[in-house]
Amino acid sequence: MKLRRYLGLPGSVLILVAALAFQLSKGLRMARVDHPDEEWTLAAINSSFDQIVVFVLKEDNHPPLYYLVAKVWSLLLGLSIPQVRLLSYGFALLAVACFVVFHTRYRLISLFVPLLLLGTNPLFTYFAATIRPYAMMVALTSIVTLSALLLRERGSAGSRLEVQGDMPMIRGIFYGTGLLLGLTHYYGTLYVAILLGIDAVERRISRSRLPGIGLFSLLLLWPLFQKLFGSLEKQAESNQWVEVLPFLSTFNNFLMGNFPVVQVSRQPAYLFASAVFAALVVAALRSPQNHRAGASQSARPPFGALPRKAPKSLVFTLPQPLLELLINRSFYLSLIVGLVYLFSALVDLVVPFSTPYYFLVCLPATVLLFDSLCQAIEHRLGIWPVILVTGGAVACQLILSQQRLALP
Repeated sequence: MKLRRYLGLPGSVLILVAALAFQLSKGLRMARVDHPDEEWTLAAINSSFDQIVVFVLKEDNHPPLYYLVAKVWSLLLGLSIPQVRLLSYGFALLAVACFVVFHTRYRLISLFVPLLLLGTNPLFTYFAATIRPYAMMVALTSIVTLSALLLRERGSAGSRLEVQGDMPMIRGIFYGTGLLLGLTHYYGTLYVAILLGIDAVERRISRSRLPGIGLFSLLLLWPLFQKLFGSLEKQAESNQWVEVLPFLSTFNNFLMGNFPVVQVSRQPAYLFASAVFAALVVAALRSPQNHRAGASQSARPPFGALPRKAPKSLVFTLPQPLLELLINRSFYLSLIVGLVYLFSALVDLVVPFSTPYYFLVCLPATVLLFDSLCQAIEHRLGIWPVILVTGGAVACQLILSQQRLALP
């Protein structure tokens, strides 16, 4: 009770966060072989800031922000693999903290489900203790996604955030973090561009299109610099080791990065998991049972539910059916994830490009979609199927995390 009084969080949430922090530190606590990419990154940041920018401009297929942050970190704590790995761990904890901060307004199960899926994800666990930009990418994507959802829920005139005048601050977080995400990884640039493109149509994050246009213009600067003064054309060559069958393998890469328990595979275990998962989805969407009595009024609508009435300010922007679909939280997240996948699949048609860890940019949206599905299952089938599905997925992810950390 004292912890809840001073921190404003239930003790169960604090226990879960502590358990996930311990889980994500597994890669720091076990003996691991140094990955060549880690040694390459250390060599890259072992120079001045301007030399780092020039090096990344000509030699890497990512924007330079992570390297600059890692340089500052190395100046404070030292330039060694164990010391710089702590930076990734810090970003992993930041991602977990973002979900706690943004989701405390909802029922505990709506916090526990995405937290568990996020904190046990095998690739996220691996990169939480690896000197690469992916833990940073997930942390920034979490902030961008959760702040965008919060801004899109501002339509209620009686919103507490509107009354307190916090919306300009949340918008500042969204646009500022979006810029940082775009400067961290090109898939971050893609992700933010998709969010801005959707908002340019529906204008729920900002009623003015100018902030989005400004941010999108800034995001184009680094690719432009890399094309003019760097080696953007050669970056596809750095992925020559990638072997992708467009669409099918691209989808498998997405699942391996976001939800590896269910994959398109010949392995019986995956086929069984896919069948069970599909059956639960169908049952959740078609079961005629009523919502459980006494459910919290603050909970979000179940998966697939649409609001009764669209905000008046948006009615003249889009046709009503499309407007209602966009307003729906689950459709919005699915659209973002689907566009990232579609872009990757189309690029894979031209040149093998996508990898599972690029798709980590979709991890926050994916765990939120899984939470929406679990809400639908709970409303129609009860809490025990939710516990079984989530518990089974988490158990499998923990096993896969151990296997992934054991690899080079």
